[in-house]
Amino acid sequence: MSVSKAFGASRPRPVVSRAPVSRKAVVVRAGLFDFLAPKPAAPAVNPRAQELSEALIDICSSTAAGSKASSTTKQEIEELVAELAQYSVKNPVKSPLLWGTYDVLYCSKPTAVGGPLKAGAGPVVAPGQVARQILEAPDSLVNEVTFKALGFLPGYSRQFGTITPLSGDTFQLSITEGELNFGVTKQAKTFNINRKIQIVYLDETLRIARFLPSEELSDSEAEEAQGGPESEQILFVFARSGQEAEEEAEEEEPAEEEQEERAASPVLGLFGGGTRKVESFATQVERQVEQQRTRKGTQAFFLGGRSRDAEEEEEEEERDDPRAARERERAAAQARKQREADEKRAAAERARQEAASAKAAEQARIAKEKEAAAKARAAQEARERAEQEKAERAERQAAIREQLAELSEELKEAQAEAREAAKAAREVARENQGVLKQVAAAEGSIRQAEQEVEQVSVALEEAGQARKAAEQQLKQAQQAVKEAEAAYKQKVAAR
Repeated sequence: MSVSKAFGASRPRPVVSRAPVSRKAVVVRAGLFDFLAPKPAAPAVNPRAQELSEALIDICSSTAAGSKASSTTKQEIEELVAELAQYSVKNPVKSPLLWGTYDVLYCSKPTAVGGPLKAGAGPVVAPGQVARQILEAPDSLVNEVTFKALGFLPGYSRQFGTITPLSGDTFQLSITEGELNFGVTKQAKTFNINRKIQIVYLDETLRIARFLPSEELSDSEAEEAQGGPESEQILFVFARSGQEAEEEAEEEEPAEEEQEERAASPVLGLFGGGTRKVESFATQVERQVEQQRTRKGTQAFFLGGRSRDAEEEEEEEERDDPRAARERERAAAQARKQREADEKRAAAERARQEAASAKAAEQARIAKEKEAAAKARAAQEARERAEQEKAERAERQAAIREQLAELSEELKEAQAEAREAAKAAREVARENQGVLKQVAAAEGSIRQAEQEVEQVSVALEEAGQARKAAEQQLKQAQQAVKEAEAAYKQKVAAR
């Protein structure tokens, strides 16, 4: 299944727009980088690059600029970026596609987008955060986060700086000033932020950049937030914004008389990676809104209830105020966009599930193919072994036949030699027949002498036995004599 099918239909490419910023936002430095002048139209997008781009947009859109990205999602994004990088335009820092307004779709370190607005109580006191980056030729840069202070006051944080090309795909970002509008107040602050940024991928819709740590560059934001320079690479995925410039101007720029009345407050940084506390902002806003309430004569703006006349007066002012009507229209438009985003995320989730099923089926098919290939290899190896054993048996049988032939020849030779030996023995027997007769007679005499010796031996044995019997009788007689003498001596002693 192709990536475009897996992640839904192709997204329409947003129209390039440069949202207006406050009057001091961008100072054009003409002539400093004339070699960055626009070139002819960008080359056609590779179909595979288009599929990867759509897949990356779908995944990143559901991560809330990276704050809701799981480790698995981050790994998928890294893999898509690694494959997509090969399709980037050459020398992206010199490309006219670099310039424009970009929404931040994803950041591998969420606190690097909005700084303290993303940490601690930041998301609570400044909900609805939308991060953008604006690049204007020849070298201007604006980092911006818009939000609703305390949930209903339009606010924003901006940083202003310049970019200096270092190579065809890398530039140095230098931020020197910024401003914060927290609904009822606005103040500027100076910075000394220097970053090295590498453009990993660039086309008409996407810009993918990677922050490269460098100990040589000063970074006041990182040193203040974490006691030293940033030590890890950070991946950013930007999508070219299509929001109407007029809507941004109405939402972002306050009236001049309101600007003159607003007091000072610290500036929140974008891409600062810091973790400064923001509870003081809420305290300042409550105090300043209370002062404004006192000036307007309203009662208990935060803690108490409003009078009926005040409520009716404000409702009438809202009906007569086109700005309030536009605000309601923008809220409705944002609600529609949210619904569309939810539907798109659901479609993306279904597409991811279909892609996962297709991937599982593909893996099962590959496993079956591997199993079949393994069986085929085993069968081939068995056939080869059988053929080898057959050849070895044939060799052994041939060797046995050869040995049998040799033994047969040796047997024939031995039989011939035996016949010759028997013939020679018969001739010797005929020649020595007389001697054999004499030997036979001598053997007869020897046998007769042996018989006579045997008879003498028998006679000697019988004589020995007779002698033994006589000796026995002698002993018995001697014993009888001794007994008679003993009896006689007893009789004599008795007398």
